[in-house]
Amino acid sequence: MASDESTESTSKAKNVPQELADQNIVELVESLPAEKRLELVRLLEFSVEASFSGPLPPPEHFAKYDEILPDAANRIMTLAENEQKIRADRQAGVLANDRTRVNRATLMGLSLIAVALVATYLGQPAIALPLGLVGTLAAWSRQVMDWLDRRQTGKDPAD
Repeated sequence: MASDESTESTSKAKNVPQELADQNIVELVESLPAEKRLELVRLLEFSVEASFSGPLPPPEHFAKYDEILPDAANRIMTLAENEQKIRADRQAGVLANDRTRVNRATLMGLSLIAVALVATYLGQPAIALPLGLVGTLAAWSRQVMDWLDRRQTGKDPAD
C-alpha cells in the first residue's frame, strides 16, 4: 500500500525531481531558506484569497484566460450571457404558465356561476348554492392573485 502512495505522489508531481517528490512536505518546507519560506507562505495565502464565485471571474483574470486559450475571455462572457438569457426565458415561461392558470380559473369560475344561475332558474337551490360559491371563489382568484402580486412587488401586474 505504501508503494501505491509514493507512486501516486510522484505521478501528481511530474515536474518535480524524484528526490524532492519522495520527501515529506513538512521536511521540504523546513529545508527552505527563511526568505523562500515566507515567499511560499505568501503565495499560498494568495491562492486561498484568489477564489471567487459567480458566473464571471474577476476582471484581472480575463487576460490570464486569454494567455492560456485565445478568445477564452470572450467565450466566458458568451457563456454567462447565455446562462442569463436562459434564466430570463425560464422565468418568463413560469410567469406565462401562472397567467394561463389564473385565466383558466377565472373561466372555470364564471362557468360555474353560469351553471349555478341555470340551476337556480330550474329550482335547484341545493345545487346552485355550492356551484355559485365555488364559481365565485374561482373567479375572484385572479383578483386575489393580482392583489398579492401588487403587495409583494409594489407594481401593477398588468405592466
